[in-house]
Amino acid sequence: MAACNPGQSDPTLEVLDDVRPTTNAFATSASTPIATSTLSPTSTPAPISTSPPTTTPSPTTTPSPTNTLAPTSAPTPTARVKAQDEVVPTPPGLILNGSDGVYLVSAQGLPIRLTHRYAAVVSPEGDRALYYDNSQGDNYEIYMIDLNSGAETNITNTPNREEDSWILWWPERPGTILFGSRERGQDLHVERYLTSISTAGTNYHLMDEGILLGPEPSLSPDGQTLAMAIEMKPILYNIDTGPKPLDPSAFGLAGYERLRFLSASWSPDGRKIAWNIRVTQDGKTYDTIAILDLQTDASTLLHPYVFEGVGAYPAAPAWSPDGKWLALGVWRAGLGPEIWAVRVDGSEESSLGRGFRPTWNPEGGQFVFFTRTDGRNADGIWLVEVGEWIPRPVSLALGLWINDWISLE
Repeated sequence: MAACNPGQSDPTLEVLDDVRPTTNAFATSASTPIATSTLSPTSTPAPISTSPPTTTPSPTTTPSPTNTLAPTSAPTPTARVKAQDEVVPTPPGLILNGSDGVYLVSAQGLPIRLTHRYAAVVSPEGDRALYYDNSQGDNYEIYMIDLNSGAETNITNTPNREEDSWILWWPERPGTILFGSRERGQDLHVERYLTSISTAGTNYHLMDEGILLGPEPSLSPDGQTLAMAIEMKPILYNIDTGPKPLDPSAFGLAGYERLRFLSASWSPDGRKIAWNIRVTQDGKTYDTIAILDLQTDASTLLHPYVFEGVGAYPAAPAWSPDGKWLALGVWRAGLGPEIWAVRVDGSEESSLGRGFRPTWNPEGGQFVFFTRTDGRNADGIWLVEVGEWIPRPVSLALGLWINDWISLE
């Protein structure tokens, strides 16, 4: 889970001209698949309504994707499902942000405020949180809160550096956190450098001064490797051996006028990476999801669309815990933000209507997303069951937006 950049209240876009991302670096977007069999989309469906969903679809199918240089034929967009009026209990374990702090939904379905610190990053265990603050000086530092005692500690204490980018807890290395940092006084608009520190506030380590970070990196399930884009080129950063460029042509991704790698997400088994890429061919530019199989060097391109969002990265795809589905928050040109569920083999896609920040239940089988109508404040959280694809509102007060979902076991 990642931190919101200081002073940032919009949880939906990761900004390029000031690359400090918002919570979890999930920019939102919306999209309708574009049927295509060439190096760029060849047809675009008529824009669909951005009003609430009205019909329940039968899942559509498409032939299994092949490894080509362009996205395989995408299913015809399903009709928007009807959002059911039936209110369902708020799922336990949700971490929610509000204007007055961060909340955890208890086993009884009630939001309990963990801290008044806006957009603090709660640990996977739910007992600590991290946040940025500059109230004690001119530069931002990282503070850790003990959520049981309320004690707060400055764990960076770096008068010559600024820590004001995303923060990642490292579940496979419980004593270490990752973040982006820069020299104090350095231009706010430059990317940050990959940095680590122990949760005790020791071993502050600038991991590589030659790597300027773009989108938030994705940690491999074994805790050994980070997938990230550096100057829009794919890099696998091994903690022990350092950075290694990933050759797109080794996965059949070659021959484009321009190919840019953006945000990435590891599959739960660590075998694949779902990577947002931006392709330019024959003068046309579109985004698509590249599924890179690191064991076979095979690749599949899914869900092509024209991204709308000047100066922003698209959201990293969210894998289901069983590795069979991707939940996407995408923003297609001319349409508002939408949520899609896409089967990883390319055989099924479902549009779930307007929304932001799809987040999976760690136990699998369902995910949540939130909606908003006034451009800033959340006005509802929706629960979706896999296979049913009908968003249902949860029984929660308005004004809270999704940060994460942790297990209470």
